[in-house]
Amino acid sequence: MRFFKLHKKAVITLVTCLLIGGGVVGTYATLTAVTDNVVNKFTGEEINTHIDEDFPPQDVTPGATLKKDVKITNDGPSDAFIRARVTISPDKAVE
Repeated sequence: MRFFKLHKKAVITLVTCLLIGGGVVGTYATLTAVTDNVVNKFTGEEINTHIDEDFPPQDVTPGATLKKDVKITNDGPSDAFIRARVTISPDKAVE
């Protein structure tokens, strides 16, 4: 029975020493690891948009309805989401 107690203490001591040694070696390896710099290859794409307006000659009188065909075109190499706002001028702006 006495041998078993000594053997049990030796196993616990050995396991404890291995865990502490593994922690020290792992910490040292992490602190001394050398890595190369990573080059960022991400580049922004060029987006070229322009507005095409087809505004045929019309009678511009107060109260008249004017027709205008407006298109937004993207000539750039990549796709893009285009947002546009349509603002209608007040009546006195025609005058």
